[in-house]
Amino acid sequence: MPKVYLAGPFFTLEEPWVVGQARRDLKAMGLDVFSPYHDVGLGTAEDVVKKDFEGLRNCDVHFAIGDGLDSGTISRLVTPEL
Repeated sequence: MPKVYLAGPFFTLEEPWVVGQARRDLKAMGLDVFSPYHDVGLGTAEDVVKKDFEGLRNCDVHFAIGDGLDSGTISRLVTPEL
């Protein structure tokens, strides 16, 4: 089963809910999901960037929830090799 990297913003009250729902739905389909919000958490760049990029490299599929404004989510889609 492919491992899915779930990218999405989590800055407003609604965004973590949407990311969480997508994670639940993907897992319900039997997929292995890496969500930086859930699997790395919040913290300083020194704490999260390495773990986030490692998770991205270890996934087969990238799934992004975008609002067109979050540069972090957009960068995960346009950075093929980290």
